[in-house]
Amino acid sequence: RNPRFLYSALSYFSPQQMMELLEDAYRVTGKAALLTMVSRLSQQAMNWSSVLNTISVQRPTSRSITLEELETCLNIEHGSREGYYNHFIRANSPEQLADGARACMARGWMSGSATELGAPRTGWEKLQRHHGAICGGLNNGSSLTNCKVNGTVNVTADTSNNSVYVGGLAGIGDTGYITDCYSGANVSIVTPNIGHAGGLAGMLGGGQARNSDAAGSVTVVQSGSNSGASLNAFGTMYTSGIISDDCNAGGNVSAHSTNGFASAYGTVNANNSLNTASVSASTESGNATARGAYGGENSSNNSGILATATGSGHSVAIGLHGVNGGKNIGSITARAASGSAMARGGESVGSNVTNSGNVTAESVSGGSNAGGIYGQGSSSKNCSNSGSVTATGDTNQALAIGMNSCAESQ
Repeated sequence: RNPRFLYSALSYFSPQQMMELLEDAYRVTGKAALLTMVSRLSQQAMNWSSVLNTISVQRPTSRSITLEELETCLNIEHGSREGYYNHFIRANSPEQLADGARACMARGWMSGSATELGAPRTGWEKLQRHHGAICGGLNNGSSLTNCKVNGTVNVTADTSNNSVYVGGLAGIGDTGYITDCYSGANVSIVTPNIGHAGGLAGMLGGGQARNSDAAGSVTVVQSGSNSGASLNAFGTMYTSGIISDDCNAGGNVSAHSTNGFASAYGTVNANNSLNTASVSASTESGNATARGAYGGENSSNNSGILATATGSGHSVAIGLHGVNGGKNIGSITARAASGSAMARGGESVGSNVTNSGNVTAESVSGGSNAGGIYGQGSSSKNCSNSGSVTATGDTNQALAIGMNSCAESQ
């Protein structure tokens, strides 16, 4: 009866909010005119069920995507660039996705459409590739400070999830900051394809992590037999192009692949950090790599590192890799059946690196290569090895060296 009021209300509320209000009013008053208004709004509102059922880009907007992905997404919109960009923006905006889910529920209640009612769940399942106990992603300079979590973060992915990122605090971050945080959460992924799990985050590509520790276990296991699978477990997190500082790993870290690649790390690109987590990677057919500390200054490993390849694949186990200043006291073991086995207390290290852990490379029928400290020539100074170094298997392919390519070392 009051068009001005109705116009004012429609301009203040979003279509989905207005539909919800009108439906609630109908339940109270039973006025059929309210349902007519809902029907008209539904006809004019965006078709969110289409967006949620065909989310084009299943990764955060701040992440880079390939040309092939863009072309696929453009084809979904029948070549319309405007349609694609609108779809892209809406499908990667948490606020708009939440509004869209509400709109689908309101329209589904009105029409009884199973497509409308099922769209919110379908969209969520497509988006839930990035998991964390506190948040899925850290982007655009967002940060976590003075946070503490315990419990579990478990994710089981299917074949529609190509890449999964899971962390104790956050799943993935392109430009994020983690400061003075602690995670005691046990993190696990079961996936047929690609998985990154970390005690703090699955991946942090930009920003920085400081003074934060992870004490929970991290486990990644392959389901199925996809030879292109990549299973990656990190005591703290995988970092790409950034250096974290004083971030320590303390939970057991393991990755297992049936037919793909398995890698497990204690710390990655971390300064002044310590890994006390046992680190193991194993494969039934592919290659296995396990490292205690990878990159950084003054980073050490105090725990056992084990890489096992029971099939035709190769195994690599390293205590300290690319570290400048640090100690390895954990045992380092690489085992292989028919592939090669390589074990190092330190690999491609800088200066002031020591190894006192026992290093063993074992291959039944392939080559085995064990080394205490492998440096980078004249740039690797003041290094020492006091651990035993053993290579077993085919005697014609077994090599054990205490020190190699290190200057002014013992």
